[in-house]
This record gives sequence, C-alpha cells and structure tokens, in this order.
Amino acid sequence: MPESTAPRWTFLLLAAVAALLLYSHTPLGAALSMDSLSYLSTAGNILDGHGIAYTTYALNGPAVEATTLWPPLYPIALAGIVGVAEILGFPSVTAVAFCNLAAMFVSLYLIVRIASYSGWNWGAFIAAVAFALAPSIQLIHIYVWSEAFFLPITLGAYLCLQRYLLRTEESSRKSLYCMLALLALATYTRYVGIAFFGAAAMALLIYERGNLVVRVRAVALASFAYVMLIVPMLVRNVLVSDDLAGGDRGTPSADLATDLVQLVWYIYLEFINLPNIAGAALLIFSVAAVGWLFLRDDSAKTSAARESLHWIVPLLFVASYSILILLSRMLQVTDLDSRMLSVAVPFLILAVHGIYLSLASRAGDRKAALPFVLLLCVFFINAVNTHRSILAGWREHGEPGAVLGLVYPSLTGARLDTLRSIGEHFAPGEGDLVLTDAKRPVILGYLYPDTDVRRVPDEPNEANIAAVIEVLQRKGLAIIGRPDWGQALSDRLHGRADFYRIETATGKLEYIVITLPVRAQ
Repeated sequence: MPESTAPRWTFLLLAAVAALLLYSHTPLGAALSMDSLSYLSTAGNILDGHGIAYTTYALNGPAVEATTLWPPLYPIALAGIVGVAEILGFPSVTAVAFCNLAAMFVSLYLIVRIASYSGWNWGAFIAAVAFALAPSIQLIHIYVWSEAFFLPITLGAYLCLQRYLLRTEESSRKSLYCMLALLALATYTRYVGIAFFGAAAMALLIYERGNLVVRVRAVALASFAYVMLIVPMLVRNVLVSDDLAGGDRGTPSADLATDLVQLVWYIYLEFINLPNIAGAALLIFSVAAVGWLFLRDDSAKTSAARESLHWIVPLLFVASYSILILLSRMLQVTDLDSRMLSVAVPFLILAVHGIYLSLASRAGDRKAALPFVLLLCVFFINAVNTHRSILAGWREHGEPGAVLGLVYPSLTGARLDTLRSIGEHFAPGEGDLVLTDAKRPVILGYLYPDTDVRRVPDEPNEANIAAVIEVLQRKGLAIIGRPDWGQALSDRLHGRADFYRIETATGKLEYIVITLPVRAQ
C-alpha cells in the first residue's frame, strides 16, 4: 500500500494558516446562530441532568423535550466543552472557538494525508490550503455548529476507505472497520452521514478486489455493520418522537429543477464567483482544456486504472450527498445554502486534485496545470473577499459579515441585534415578565436554561417593583413588554443594571431587556 509522504513542515504551515484565520474570525469567541442556541440548550440540559433534551419555553414554566431534530453526538461533546470552560472560569464561546480551531487543523491534516498518497506533496499542501480558505469552510468554523466536528470525522472515514482500497495485503481489514466506526460517528453528529456511507458502499462495489459476488457480499456486510452501529440512535428517536430522524420539519413545495440550478450556483459561488461573462468564459476554457487532455491519446500515459479512485471516489461522496439533500428537500424543510454545501467542499477539492493528477499523467507534461492554475487564482481571490467580508461584519456590526451573500445573524454581536429575533422562539404577551437564569453568560439574552414566565402586577408600585427586583437579582436577566414597568425598573435600577430595547420581527411590540449581576446565593 502506498504511504503518505507529506513532510512535517506542511502541517506547521497549515497550523499557522488555521490559527490566523480563526483568531481573526472569532474576536469575541465562537458566534451563535439560532441553531447554535439549540445545541447549547441541549448541552446545558445534559449538564443539568435533564438528558439529551432542549429547553421549551411553555408559559406554564420551564420544560424540556428530547432532542431528535439534531443527532446527539455534537451536543454531548458541547456539554463537555461548556462544562470544562465553566470549571476553568472562561467563556464557553472561547472554548468552542479553540475546539473549532483544533477541528480545522485535524481536517487539514487528514486532507494532506489523503492527497499525499499520490506522491505529490505540493499538491496535497495546496488542496489543504484551498480547504482552509474556501468560503463555506471559513464560515462553519466561526459558529457553534456541528459541521466543524462532522468534517474531520468524515475525512477520517474517507482516509480509512482510501487505505483499504489501496491495500496490498488481502487480509488487511482494520481500515475497513475504522471507516465503518467513523461513518457511524459522523451519522451520530449529522444525519447526512448516511449519504457518505452510501458513497463508501458504492466505492467498495467498484474497487473492492474479487468478482461481482465478492464485492456485493462486502457491501452487504459493511451495510449490516453500519446499520447495527446507528440502530441505538434510531431506536431512541422512534421511542421519544415516533420518527427515525428528528421529527416532522414541514413539507415544502420543492422544485427539483430549481434546486439543481441552485446547487450548481452555490458550487460556482464557492469556487469562482466572477461576473457572469468572465465566469462563463473561464468555465468554458477550463472544460475545453480538461476535455482535450482527457481525450488525447498519449503514449506517455502512465496512470493505472485503480488510480482513478483518487477522483472518482470523492466525486461519489459529493454526488451521494447532493442527491440526499435534493431528495430531502422534496420531503421536508431542508436548507440549501453555503453552510449546507460546506461538508461537500473538501471532497470537491480532493476530486479536482485527483483529476489534475490523472490528466497530468495522460499529458506527460505541464499542460494539465493551465486550467487549474486559472481556477486556483480565481478561487483564492474569492477566498480573500470572503475573509474581508467576515472582518468587515465584525468591525461594522459586531457579528460576522455575509458569506456569499448569505447572512447568519450572530448572538455575539451588539445586544440589540442579539435579541432582535426573540419573537421567533418565544413571544411573551405584553404583560408577561420573562426572568431568565444568566448563570451561563455565553448565551445571555436567550431564554436558557431555566426560564420563569409570569404576569407582572398591574400596578408598578414600590412593593411590586421590589418583588420583581428580588427575583431579578437571583435570575440576572429580565425581558418585559410593558413600557410602564420598563420605565419603573429603569428608574429603580439606574446605574446597577444594563437596559436594552428590542423590537420583534413584526415591529409591533418592544421588549425592555434588563441585565443585572446575579447575586451570590
């Protein structure tokens, strides 16, 4: 079996690239989207002994519900991260940012290992840098999102698959077992891991040694083992929600043709993102150049048939994932955007790397590099623009800037924007007072983990105000929709608390948000 030959300096340079990116992209720690808050809610409930569940904000008081919309592994890992951060006494978002950095470096390491099996170390280094700078990859490592953990697990499974398919000893099965275990872990992190198992099964069917019967038997055994590994999660989901994978998300009116165009468009934006005429010209030139090199009959051809797996297998991963996303959009509400595309990006990069090597061996000279050099230049310009957009967002709005035209509002930005979407998750009536425990300031301003909802007394007199302040001193955060009460509390707590005014999405109701240091118990 060929071995990875990447030198150590490669990993040192990549560590520096990853650290610089993450340091500049997370000046306040990892950013928080609404999905991040759900992950953190589940992590908090795990720490509080409520199991793998998220907090629901019913008017009759705090309640929890089993988390099945997302698989359990990432919230469990997050609970460990948050717990350690609390023990050490620093913000959880800072801990998550460091974990995202570690996850990115592991992904970079794995890409170098995978790509360097071809023997071209510089190509492996370029592929890894391209991964680090890809717009969607920059994006997912900013937030508290499961994609950052999902990618190194999936890339590890791919490396194991590659080692198994390139093996020289028939008896070597350790890589296959590791692949199955990692793909199961990936599925426990994101349900789309099942698509990557499908791709691995197709690769086994194509490249496994032996006749068709032997290959089909290998795929059947691998499928049985994979299903057995994920059965505990599926059984739990059915028991707690009557659904295999997360419950009903709603049924959209999906148009397959429109989704296909949108998917291609996002891939185009990820790698090229040029004005229409320039982008079309570059694509036509690149396709023509690749086609000419691929079809030419050259006696210098040296590539063996099995070396095609360096580009066919990653394309199988991309195709299987794309098919799953397109099918799921026809059945339920599933996003199709830069974040969703991110987990396919490393396999697209590996496929381009493999295609280049195949074409270079056919051409027997440097001609194969020309279309890829132009694409690489455009890609790096796109990556730099993404980086500048992210930094501009932090500088101007206190949250990451848009990536490829998409905005993912962050709760680490200005507090006004932090709480602007509160009505999407909890809509207290005008007379409701929401008191929230702020013991975990990582998500201060969100109703988590223990929320007390009550009607404020009609009269904001001294006794009633004192009673509310007494509770507020224990909870730390209040959200109130009564202007008279907001003014009364503002007068009494002047200089002792911070006040913010937020509008709901409809703009019909204003909330007064009061944060007060929590009194020692």
